[in-house]
Amino acid sequence: TLRSLQSTQKLPHNFNSDITKMIDQYQHSQLLQHLTTVALVGQPNVGKSTIANAICGRTQSIVCDLPGTTRDWTSEESEILGLPISIIDTPGIRDSNDPLEQASITTAKSIIEQAKLVIYIITFDQSDYLTQKHIEPFITNLALRNDQSLLIIQNKIDLHEKSNICDLAISANNALGIEKVKQAIVDQLGFTNFDITKPMPFTARQYAIVTQLQKTTNPKAATPLLNKLLNNQHQ
Repeated sequence: TLRSLQSTQKLPHNFNSDITKMIDQYQHSQLLQHLTTVALVGQPNVGKSTIANAICGRTQSIVCDLPGTTRDWTSEESEILGLPISIIDTPGIRDSNDPLEQASITTAKSIIEQAKLVIYIITFDQSDYLTQKHIEPFITNLALRNDQSLLIIQNKIDLHEKSNICDLAISANNALGIEKVKQAIVDQLGFTNFDITKPMPFTARQYAIVTQLQKTTNPKAATPLLNKLLNNQHQ
């Protein structure tokens, strides 16, 4: 490629499109290199631990029908459709006079601040929490940043009817809809259209060089930049 550039006065017709594809792949490379935090939140006994276990494909959290079973957060590294993530099962968030539970909820909120994706889980038997009127204050209280994504999932649809205000409806106990949850996580985090066979920049320096290449209009300017990229030279 370098030789052909040196012997021609014009860039190949697909040069710019190939460079653009490399730039698009940079987000994927960053997601591959760093664990992305996904936090499960919601009221007690909505099935957060069951969903976490189903997503990871192994037991990481104790599951019980008693509300408030998860009193501390648990974290597990996993891989979803090629994407490495750290999934955090947080204690149920609710008003409580129990000092221990209050401390757990405070910790959960601090963990939520670190998450790239927050999955809010509800069930139909929580009638007070299945209207937009009640969901919005809960979400507002999470104080999510602009760079954080939110996914609302209704669990236990084997026991209750579906609601139309959620992104997904599943039954974690029956593994119904778990694959859709995995795909939704990948989509929300932007890990879509990833092609492992395509070249991609992995470092900020490589990304800067590729960005310069995108602005290049002639082989004479492109050749030294490609040399730096391929030979891993410092600028």
